Amino acid sequence: MRLRFGSSIGDNMLKSLGIVSTSMTERIMHDRVMDVRSWFPATDYYTEHADRLTYSFSHLPKALPPSFKCLCIGSWGAEVPILIAEFGASEVVCVRAPDKNIPTIERRAVRAPGREDAFPVTLFALDVESDTLPVELRDRFDLVLAWEILEHLRDDPPRMIWQAIKCLRNGGFISLTTPNALWHYHTTAQLFGVNALGLKLQPHLPFATHWRLYSPWEVADLCVHMNCEVIEVTTFLRTEPFSLKSRAFLAALRWFRRASGNGDCSYGQHVHVVARKRGDPAPYRPEWLFPATDEGGRTAHLGSLP
Repeated sequence: MRLRFGSSIGDNMLKSLGIVSTSMTERIMHDRVMDVRSWFPATDYYTEHADRLTYSFSHLPKALPPSFKCLCIGSWGAEVPILIAEFGASEVVCVRAPDKNIPTIERRAVRAPGREDAFPVTLFALDVESDTLPVELRDRFDLVLAWEILEHLRDDPPRMIWQAIKCLRNGGFISLTTPNALWHYHTTAQLFGVNALGLKLQPHLPFATHWRLYSPWEVADLCVHMNCEVIEVTTFLRTEPFSLKSRAFLAALRWFRRASGNGDCSYGQHVHVVARKRGDPAPYRPEWLFPATDEGGRTAHLGSLP
């Protein structure tokens, strides 16, 4: 199957991956709401984050066993482990980015705001793009959460997904989200010839580290090619900016973004993909993410590489 640059969500493209319409799968997803907005400061950034988190929890599969094991990739042991424990997890392991003075492995007890009881969590500090996850994590978990991680990876994002799927038992689920939160900043920057990665979201936040926007089809494609059955693809946008309703604006945007690899990307939406592991995954390097060039500088097709 030939992969396309900057693919957008659509029934035909999802069907090409063997995925049914999302409206047909909603009945197998959770209807429980984990509202965490009271946990965060009342700023736009944190409100958006809390809304995305609430949405993600409401779209976990009902087929999870009553007491399940969960791996959280990209979590430093804060709100997500607490919430997934309240959701029914009996064991939570987190993988966070390494840094100075951070132990490679750490065990800690985490508490929800206003609660006295604590939940034990094991944290590994590893680079999911270059380091190999510990052998003891393989084929072990019923659920892997990789929430809002893809957009922060710049060297080998599919390797993170490949390693995450290897940690699932057969029949286990992976839940992947990417918020495309910088979409409007990328848009403005591209229209004015500015590097969006240097823009600040809010004065109290560090410089943005979102390296790429992903369409729903692209996230689903990564899972399908790593031996998973995609059971739901959804998007969520809390408020639609006026500019997104203008066909002229969208046409201009596609033209300006024609060489970015995301010309028809989902417009600022929170992308959520849930997939079930069918067997051992094979490494996958899609040509829409890793374009190669020949001697003449033209794009050469890579296909799937080991």
